[in-house]
Amino acid sequence: MINYIKKQTKADKLAYVAHSMGTTIMFRLAAENPSFVEDSISSFIGIGPVIVPAGSKAVVVETVLPIQDYLYDMLHFAHYYVIGQPNKFSSYAINYICSAVPTVCMDFEKLIASNDIELSAPDRFEAYMGHYPSGGSLNVVFHYLQQMRRDEVTVGFDYGDEAKNIERYGSARVPTISMKGLKHLKVPVSLFVGTHDILSTPEDDRKIKKVLGKSLHQYHEVSADHLSLLIGKDMTYFTHTVMNTLEFQAPPYY
Repeated sequence: MINYIKKQTKADKLAYVAHSMGTTIMFRLAAENPSFVEDSISSFIGIGPVIVPAGSKAVVVETVLPIQDYLYDMLHFAHYYVIGQPNKFSSYAINYICSAVPTVCMDFEKLIASNDIELSAPDRFEAYMGHYPSGGSLNVVFHYLQQMRRDEVTVGFDYGDEAKNIERYGSARVPTISMKGLKHLKVPVSLFVGTHDILSTPEDDRKIKKVLGKSLHQYHEVSADHLSLLIGKDMTYFTHTVMNTLEFQAPPYY
């Protein structure tokens, strides 16, 4: 993706702005291939950053975490491989419900990513939910849960079967990825953390801050939760600080 955008725009480097799982992707890429990131990225801005959200207080996470193996086996037995598989009916139903009775959808979000839905703007929330359901791999979701249980980053999903893991990873135990090299990354990293975030908590994000060391250009704790960092009533942190950072670190290419 990065190489494709560089080729299409003829830009030497790109600014990478990401939220939640998007930050996980860049943290992992930077840990495994720092030279590529340094050659391709001029600025990395992480909003609601996530490496391993081991301290998550989200209701769904706290409920599923202790029974993740049993739940995964049940879903897999039922040939349920995609969470939130989109279709015409589900897309229409969610759009209709969230437009007609937005409080229902907002209450559902409290289980996953919010502990104060009042921080989010209703019109922005409606537009946000217009993209759902979008579908997600069952293994990706449970890989996050597995990492939370181990409190470390692993290269991939643990199949719970030594033969499968050996076939896939060359090891019965899924190998880990060290994040220690991030402190030597020659790309300025800016983190924007929600003080009300229950999915990726401020405590977890302060651990990321320590991991980054001198690579961390700036760190801000914003009065927001995981969702309102994107669709909050007050987005001045983005319109001011994030945009000013981009203007300074990633001048536009014409």
